[in-house]
Amino acid sequence: RLGRQALSERDRSRLEEGFFLNDSVMNFFIQLLTRYIIVSDRSREVHIFSTQFFTQLTGRGVASGQEGWMNVRTWTKRVPDVLGHRCLLVPINEATPSGCHWWVAAVELPAAAGATEGPRIGRLFQLDSLPSEEPEREEFRSKVIRFLRGYLQKEDEQRRSGSSTAASTSSAVGPPLRRLPFEVSDAPEQENGCDCGVFVLELCAELLRRGGECGELRGSGAGPKAWFGQQRASARRRVMREVAALLVEEAELQGCSDVATLLGEPSAVSPGSTATASASAEPSSSTALLARVRSLWAEAEAETEASEAMEATPPETQ
Repeated sequence: RLGRQALSERDRSRLEEGFFLNDSVMNFFIQLLTRYIIVSDRSREVHIFSTQFFTQLTGRGVASGQEGWMNVRTWTKRVPDVLGHRCLLVPINEATPSGCHWWVAAVELPAAAGATEGPRIGRLFQLDSLPSEEPEREEFRSKVIRFLRGYLQKEDEQRRSGSSTAASTSSAVGPPLRRLPFEVSDAPEQENGCDCGVFVLELCAELLRRGGECGELRGSGAGPKAWFGQQRASARRRVMREVAALLVEEAELQGCSDVATLLGEPSAVSPGSTATASASAEPSSSTALLARVRSLWAEAEAETEASEAMEATPPETQ
């Protein structure tokens, strides 16, 4: 268990090849990512919502994001200033004719002209590893855009009414939140019908490392399609199985199922690095376990980078 999210044996079986990741697996690894694996000043610029957030936002017969705000008004009570982040990530579970499909909506929040990094016009992005122009899917996408714009506008109104010192994103450059521009970003594409959840987690990890900088989502540079591909996603699924197995083994050894207790207090590390214990002190069991988890997680990148390097090497030099 990590926070309120338990991971049962049945949930862990979804990490095997060919299975669709469920909400429990997605939320467990989202928490593991944000609290323990990618922890830095840059990563704190990103907030990732639970996979149930959008379902709750649109539930109880509401007709708009403004109405739906009441359904989720307490969901960010532990987040000091959700609209103060650079980027918000909303995992979306969409029912399609062939089943369910995960994709992620990225919200780049606007920044006022006086912000440290300069003015930033906000934008909404869809990152979908299995894009489609089917009418049903386009209709659902329109619903997501409409509800998220409404939620953001209502959240901003509440934020301003509740605090005289809170900076309003509505006073930032660009259009108000209810009219944020929308773009479909050129996301990495899966080569099978079951890895959409893994692609969402990997996209979240990449944006955490980048501190929520969305320039590449807007078409600046090579774009997110160049970040990784199916090979990385396949390696990540294997690594997730190994991380889950490691945590289960440690929980049984210590007689404690609370992952937060097992891993201890996370230390901030730069993106891509792994935690190491101080040379002058023997690492605690939690420090050593956290280092092993981070090291395992990094294996997916290392494995695919080595494979890509081999593929790029001319045959006569291999």
